[in-house]
Amino acid sequence: MCSSDLQLFASTRDIPLKARDAGLGSTMEVAGRVVGSALDATVKLAAADLGPLKKQVPALADAAGPISVSGHLKASPEDVSVADLVVKAGNSDVSGTLSAALKGARPRITADLRTTRFDLADFGVKPAPANAARPVPSRGPAPTRLLSEAPIDFAPLKIVDADVKLTAQTLRLPNFEFKDVATTVKLTNGLLDANIAKAVLAGGEFSMAMKADTSTERPAISGKITGRDFPAAFFLPEKFASQLEGMLSVDANLAATGKTPAQLAANLDRKSTRLNSSHGYISYAVFC
Repeated sequence: MCSSDLQLFASTRDIPLKARDAGLGSTMEVAGRVVGSALDATVKLAAADLGPLKKQVPALADAAGPISVSGHLKASPEDVSVADLVVKAGNSDVSGTLSAALKGARPRITADLRTTRFDLADFGVKPAPANAARPVPSRGPAPTRLLSEAPIDFAPLKIVDADVKLTAQTLRLPNFEFKDVATTVKLTNGLLDANIAKAVLAGGEFSMAMKADTSTERPAISGKITGRDFPAAFFLPEKFASQLEGMLSVDANLAATGKTPAQLAANLDRKSTRLNSSHGYISYAVFC
């Protein structure tokens, strides 16, 4: 069969597809069709016991189980999309739609996701112990800066473009738990625009807008953070929490340039930062 015959077959074929595979304590099921050069199928993956997978994939060592993923997959040489996506891991869940356009200078990812509860701990991300000792370098002088002078790798921000929306009833990050979150993230050729339109943190209202331009020789980061009605004790170490009462409000506009954490901190322009206490215990403002 010559190459032209193969191309004609690939463009006109319509083949039913049904498969099931099991191994490493997990199963995968695919049911759909191959139409031309495109796949249109329902895909289900499930792992009730993560033990065998953890032995093969060290990154899953602290992940919680069981894990299941399902969705309606459409894939072609030019784009991939998943509708009716449902992901469950431990007590976390994510649902919605996800797509990737593969043509152009960079792949472009678009997602509209929802979660009733998303906890990074279910995916193996845990906070460092509060009393963890800082690592001591085996050779060379002790570091003179609290913040690293090692360059930040911004290259991943230039690999893909993205437009992501996420709403979450509960979003748990190391040391923080947010409620009723609505956030968007847009990434275009190294230009990042991230917004948390609203969220509840420790009973207070929280919002954040951040922009990062990594397309230039000297990356620039700017942002605005606003918070209302935070318990003052929330921001203090436990041994000091009982010594401060009242509710705090925060307004901050920040801007910085640099290639390293130390450079960003040194060039920080705190245009307007306010921290106020409703009971008058704290009154703080910085203008630079």
